[in-house]
Amino acid sequence: MESCIVSKYDRVIPAVFFVVFVLLTAQGISWGAPGLWHPDEVLQQAVKAIERGYRFDEKDFYYPSLPKYVMYGVGRLVYAVSLDKTKFIEAARLVSVILGGSVVALGYVLTRQAGGGVLAGSLTALFLLSNRDIAIYSRFGHGDIYLAFFACLTCLLLLMYRRRGHRLWLYGAFLGAGLATSSKYNGMGLFLAALVVFLVANRRRLFQDPLAFFEMLFACILLSAFGYAIGTPRSILSLEFYFQNAVPAIRRLATYEIEPDTVSGLFGQWAVLRVALGSAVFLLFLVTLIWYALKVIRYYASRHRPDDMRMDLMAIVLLCLFALDLPILFSYRYPPRYLLSTIPMLAVLTGSFVEEIMQRIEHARIRYLREVAIAGVAIVIAYSFLRVVAVLLLFLNDNRIPAGRFLETLPQGATLEHTYSAPNIPRGHF
Repeated sequence: MESCIVSKYDRVIPAVFFVVFVLLTAQGISWGAPGLWHPDEVLQQAVKAIERGYRFDEKDFYYPSLPKYVMYGVGRLVYAVSLDKTKFIEAARLVSVILGGSVVALGYVLTRQAGGGVLAGSLTALFLLSNRDIAIYSRFGHGDIYLAFFACLTCLLLLMYRRRGHRLWLYGAFLGAGLATSSKYNGMGLFLAALVVFLVANRRRLFQDPLAFFEMLFACILLSAFGYAIGTPRSILSLEFYFQNAVPAIRRLATYEIEPDTVSGLFGQWAVLRVALGSAVFLLFLVTLIWYALKVIRYYASRHRPDDMRMDLMAIVLLCLFALDLPILFSYRYPPRYLLSTIPMLAVLTGSFVEEIMQRIEHARIRYLREVAIAGVAIVIAYSFLRVVAVLLLFLNDNRIPAGRFLETLPQGATLEHTYSAPNIPRGHF
């Protein structure tokens, strides 16, 4: 089977997608610098930590600290070579761009490891490359793209564990789940996904060798805690203090800005996801989700099912998708960036779905149907890519950029009134 053979292009294709994404998305990372506009809340904390000694791991509990420490470290390096705040902001955002490019590349790898062919992997990468929200949030100093990266990595390690059965892949997945949670609290569901995979794969060992079973379970839990502590060391160094503040913060996040007509994510997230993906891609993703959910349920409900590795692998992708969406299902706050980590899993399923449909069309030998299907997918991806180009143009042509330069030409000491989202105002000028 072609999907089981390591293609000679399997190293080149994801690398090409990574480079294209980085080259495209790196444009516009100077947006607003040296000012910090709204979506860079986490980066703002790193700037305050360097410039004013702000201790974010003792003051802010709405976001875990892994992205903050990464940006803080980047800032230290930038200032160590005598560069300014603008270069610090660009460098921190460049890390996000690299992580976004890695998500696109990992989308291809995930699809191939889940049993898809080169076509399926390439389609997955194209869906991610042409996704508007990945293009947007890869340009910000925030934790959402960090979560998406570690979510993809954790899912990949779980797939490798199912394919090869070596416990090191499983241990890596639990470590990745801890790192994902340390990037954003939504990642905590990945621990449950990894735990389910562990329990299913080792259910017989519980009775045959319970000591080895609980040894592995303890190591897995310890590695997840260690992964979280790597990015958020305060959770270990001041355990009681940290969780007394973090748990209430997490509960407030779920109901932040709740209105009388606000519904839970179980019902409300679909409209948000449709805007994030675009109507055509949203419908395609939704059909794919229903398709594979029914196939997996039917497979595991069968009493005399054959040993189908492909279905097990697709079940793991679905499990990771559900795990990432689980916190959103019960939340009353779900802006588009909260759903960012679910998009790679949906893209993996959709790439595999389109490839499967193409194979069925070829076997049906219906005249022109294959060409029509290819044209339809191409139009959907092209339209999505135009949305990405529009995002790039918005970043490069934000009207606050020339407005900030105009303010510098005004006489010093003048009076200025401005709204909340103001351009960069020269310090001490007005």
